[in-house]
Amino acid sequence: MQIKSELLGMKKSIEHLKLLLESTLPDLNSESFNTLESAFAPKQFDANTTLLHQGSRWSNAYLIESGHIRMYFLNKDGKAFNKNFFGPGALILPLTPSMQHEPSLFSISCIGVGTLWQCDMQQFEAILPEDTVKSLKYQLLTRLLDGKLQREHDLLTLSAKQRYQKLLEQRPDLAEHIPLHHLASYLGMTPVTLSRLRADLKKSP
Repeated sequence: MQIKSELLGMKKSIEHLKLLLESTLPDLNSESFNTLESAFAPKQFDANTTLLHQGSRWSNAYLIESGHIRMYFLNKDGKAFNKNFFGPGALILPLTPSMQHEPSLFSISCIGVGTLWQCDMQQFEAILPEDTVKSLKYQLLTRLLDGKLQREHDLLTLSAKQRYQKLLEQRPDLAEHIPLHHLASYLGMTPVTLSRLRADLKKSP
């Protein structure tokens, strides 16, 4: 029974991988799709597992099935500054030559337990047509840049309360799954301030 249960679980996980890849690469031909699918391996992770250490080379692509991961900078004193969060369905990979071949400027860690699919980046690029890789990286980089500009705008022009309310509207999954101290760092406020905002909003009718 245990073996049968494990096989069923793996089948469901592979089906989920197909759905994730199809949503990310809808125009990929069937041959490349099947080859890419076989190149991804499932990886169970625990909370706080580090996928990429700051200063190391980023060599893998990750497709998140469940759970959340964060990108963050570490200063010389070891203090972390959260750069971004990613949840289920997100494809995470180095988007520029320097991100792939130079020591990473940031770290990537798992926030809670979950599942992701991992593929060696060189293999990922070898399987896909060159134009597909370029188009994918361009789309992801554009999305990343747009998000960065919007976040900088919000940090400079919105109050702490407005920033948190906007997060609740646009990314409720982060408010639900990201620990308070990580979320506070991302929103540019102290954990105490964010805790008070949450309490005040709960009191509001």
